Amino acid sequence: MENLLPCPVCGGQPKLSSLEPERQSMKYFCGVHAACGDWKKTEALAATDWNKRVQEYKDALQRIETPGTPEYLEIKGRISAHAYCEDCKYETDNMPMRDLVFKLSMEGGYIVSDKSGGYFSQCPNCESNKLSLELINSHSKDFIL
Repeated sequence: MENLLPCPVCGGQPKLSSLEPERQSMKYFCGVHAACGDWKKTEALAATDWNKRVQEYKDALQRIETPGTPEYLEIKGRISAHAYCEDCKYETDNMPMRDLVFKLSMEGGYIVSDKSGGYFSQCPNCESNKLSLELINSHSKDFIL
């Protein structure tokens, strides 16, 4: 089995959690942090998913620490945003970027940076990849990624 990375927040070792043991649904989490992710059918898949989530978290921290990225600007308190799906007309209110990303993930969608100024997305309503992100810079005019 794959070596498990420590929790990127607290450094704790992840523990295997099982849901409905007869189905063998399981995932790893430290007990406090990085508990998101799908339930997997095998321990090996759960370990791979854990390590992927840890790496994604570390990558997100890197973007937050890189001047000029939307994540960096949001942390500096200058950006709010809203999302709109071209296919099903799903739309969010304007809100701080971190709240928007959280809302989308809680509803089953996502917006993820492609590390080159763009992003990948999935609408939480219809699952299309036509979820647009409009960033609003409170210190100047609106702009769209």
